[in-house]
Amino acid sequence: MAVPVDAKKLQTLQAELEELKNRAPLESFFHRLKPGQELLLHEREPLELKILQIWPLPKAPLNETLAQALRTSLFWEFSPLNPLDTDCMSLMEKIRGAQKLCLLWHQPIIDPWQIYYARYLGAQAISIYPAILSPADLLTLILLCKELGMTAIPALLSRSCLQQSLQTPAPWLAIREANPLGPNLSPQEILEIGAEIPENRKLILFHTKDNPGLMEEFNELTPEAFFTPAELYMKPKPKSGKPPARAF
Repeated sequence: MAVPVDAKKLQTLQAELEELKNRAPLESFFHRLKPGQELLLHEREPLELKILQIWPLPKAPLNETLAQALRTSLFWEFSPLNPLDTDCMSLMEKIRGAQKLCLLWHQPIIDPWQIYYARYLGAQAISIYPAILSPADLLTLILLCKELGMTAIPALLSRSCLQQSLQTPAPWLAIREANPLGPNLSPQEILEIGAEIPENRKLILFHTKDNPGLMEEFNELTPEAFFTPAELYMKPKPKSGKPPARAF
């Protein structure tokens, strides 16, 4: 199975990253880094955990969005197009004040700066794409995450990505349909990759709301958690009575 990576998208990512690094050089925030706590998912029952995809923000006031999401799940996935965006920074400041919230930073990572910056903003876990990294670079970035108290989660786009990830100490592996670096994965490709993941690694899959039959097949891969679009669970606050229970 070929690794589906679009060279032009990768070049755009590299150019955007250089601009971000110029605007926020590492020395401007490195002294404010605080160690994180590795992602604590192992205490949850399989299939019960939902990692909400919270960015871009739903069309609601920031405080309302934060309050609703906290009632739903303590694990969020954050995928900022521009980490220096004002709304992004404002949300991250509020997230840092929510002590029990665990944030998973999702961007194609190609440079240590991105990991340092994600940790500075409060991320406790981060997605890493083996498809755009050499085995040595992948291992280096995963070990950097561990040093900073973060959980690195390789995002698998092919069997070769899986084999590359198995040469690292990363306990969590993720497969999702959406591929920011090229064509999306088909359900068959997801099932084929997932079937080869060994029992000593933990799997996170994306949630599909439109195909119950496909979800049954995904469940057979025994994932530990699902990436879940926030709009599936962030219901309007009831006018009376108790707030809705959390999703786990």
